[in-house]
Amino acid sequence: GFDAVAEVLIARGAKQTINTVDTDKGYSALLLAARVGKRSLVRLLIAAAADVNLRRPPDGRPCPPSDGRPTALIAASWAGFESVTCELLASGAVVDVQKDNGFSALMSACYNGHYQTARLLLQNGASINLADDNGYSALQLACKEGIGNIVSLLIRHNTAVNACNAQGKSALMTCCASKQDRTTCIDLLLAANAELEA
Repeated sequence: GFDAVAEVLIARGAKQTINTVDTDKGYSALLLAARVGKRSLVRLLIAAAADVNLRRPPDGRPCPPSDGRPTALIAASWAGFESVTCELLASGAVVDVQKDNGFSALMSACYNGHYQTARLLLQNGASINLADDNGYSALQLACKEGIGNIVSLLIRHNTAVNACNAQGKSALMTCCASKQDRTTCIDLLLAANAELEA
């Protein structure tokens, strides 16, 4: 359905407006396709010159990557669409771009427990110790959510286990302060030489 409609629209001149964004929500066609995991549509839009690093501007106009709004890569990573993430990276998506709250694609994947997507981003050079506006790194976000396999992945990729967020808490402190059972994450951090006092 969507691919055939997009092909017709592109053939009839929509290619000139491929990077236009919706004035209500500020979504481009590529961001929408990435957000719902439509890899073939993402590929089609990129082939028609969709900007893989375009963001959602609040006023409906395209804006530069420094604006701080989410890109298609962040949207795909947040939802865990590994194949779409791969397609965007292969097409030149900036891996470490951050949205308005400081979340990167890696942080988005880790926070939501998308192991394969997080691994793919790391394999493509994602900065493992990048922090959001509150000083949370991908490791701290994974610990906050209690996602042991992500914590293990990040430790294997040499994340800074003792880095502190804006409140001065390390990943270990975040786990210990949780009301949920974070035993697996705590064990992984201690095995990686996390300091008991940061």
